[in-house]
Amino acid sequence: MSVAALYDVHGNLPALEAALAAAERVPPAEREEWREVGMDDLPPLGPPGEEVSRETIEDLGVTIVRFANGSTLTFKQTDFEKGSVSVQLRFGEGHSGLPADEPSLAWLDGIVSASGVGDLDLDAMERLLTGRKMAMSFGITEDALVLAGQTNGTDLADQLRLLATKLAYPRWDDSLFARYQASGLESYDLHFASATARARREFPAFSHSGDARWAAASRNAIADATADQFEAFFAPLLAEGPIHAVIVGDVDLETAVAAMEASVGALPTRPPTEAPAASL
Repeated sequence: MSVAALYDVHGNLPALEAALAAAERVPPAEREEWREVGMDDLPPLGPPGEEVSRETIEDLGVTIVRFANGSTLTFKQTDFEKGSVSVQLRFGEGHSGLPADEPSLAWLDGIVSASGVGDLDLDAMERLLTGRKMAMSFGITEDALVLAGQTNGTDLADQLRLLATKLAYPRWDDSLFARYQASGLESYDLHFASATARARREFPAFSHSGDARWAAASRNAIADATADQFEAFFAPLLAEGPIHAVIVGDVDLETAVAAMEASVGALPTRPPTEAPAASL
């Protein structure tokens, strides 16, 4: 179906045509000649942080470690999955900290991690992770922003360094934004292709009494978004709030603490999250 054919239903034809035309002009991602990318290509963090307290909750098998910069580690050793360690960095207020009276750009959270770190774009990140058990994903939950990875005991230190460096040196990729925007416009009608698809799209806002923070992006909102707005929305969110790390898996506590001291604990003290009044 052409954009023109959608005009009577969705309106704003010129903006939609302009957005699609701009997206079509975006060149496909090009891979550079092969080069090795390693952890030394990441920007440096500060000196290792210091542990200031440790508390063990015996009946849960959980240890909580606090660091001088205000970050914390909640740790639990398990062997449910041999050789696997789950890592989460939780910070901020999530959807609940966004303005309740206006739509947000939270629907763009899927390209925050893919935009890269420092000078490393998506292509370089793929090379960095090749052959390593590491990953990086980003999402917004009801009460926190979450930067996460799946690793093992051997790669835990590098996994934490990668996530911490993303917070210290976030990268914003205009071409990746344009491709994501074009994909969102092209696939928009699929959200209305079945009752199930439409329910999946609209239920979050319905279950929150129409709160704009949980509303799905409209076609026009997707078309009108810009790369500058993407950065302006997410950059402050990545920079605010103490970091609460959660590490669960097949690794010992001292290895996890040492990895935290060299990564999350090495970050400067972060300012507290300031939720807008309209979010209350």
